Amino acid sequence: MGEVNQVEDQEAFELDKDQLEALRLEAQSVSPEEQAEFRNLVTGAHRMFVDKMGSYVEALKSDDVIAQKFIPVDVETYKGMHGNWIDTEGAIIHKYTQDIGGGQAFRKEGNFAVVFPTDLWATYDVETKRKFLETGRSEIEAKEYVNGALMTNKILHEITHLYQESSYEIPIEFVEAQAYWVAREAAPQDIRISTPSFDMRADAYQYLLDKHGSDVHGLGFNKTKNNTLLNQIGKK
Repeated sequence: MGEVNQVEDQEAFELDKDQLEALRLEAQSVSPEEQAEFRNLVTGAHRMFVDKMGSYVEALKSDDVIAQKFIPVDVETYKGMHGNWIDTEGAIIHKYTQDIGGGQAFRKEGNFAVVFPTDLWATYDVETKRKFLETGRSEIEAKEYVNGALMTNKILHEITHLYQESSYEIPIEFVEAQAYWVAREAAPQDIRISTPSFDMRADAYQYLLDKHGSDVHGLGFNKTKNNTLLNQIGKK
């Protein structure tokens, strides 16, 4: 979401359940009770993903397997993991200089994801906040609603990355645009919270859908092996 890496000819590996649990105990920033709530959030987001994109994925994973792959961290832990975990030699790193993002899918470096909380509510102006408060929510309730919905968006984004083809074959701009689109469109309308930068990339993917049809979905998950379509969306 903040940065995604694609590495050519880098040997990928996947952490097993015990290794993921050890990493979680070391890195996660929440209490056991909060971890249980977070796991439920990931499980719910995965079901949203399956409902929206399941027919375009070669091999769907169980809710439990996906939930095991997610670790909630704080911002500093994320920065440390990103700086030390990724082998950037020969890599294309996709960076958003104005947005730290909200997570990272370490697809080749263990096949897991981390997300950290961000306070979208604090970025809203008075008028935007008023629209949420007019629904009858208190300010605390509105803040929890907005930031919670954004967390679902971020989890959906990283779930998409965990399922996507991680080779050089798919342009990284497409990989990101698809993840932003899924994060927006797979969520129920009542929690469809996004940001202008997220929407810009999701809209770019929608343009490809409108132009080329639903075969575009399968490209990211390597289910639609269509070199002609790849060329049309910018593959050289």
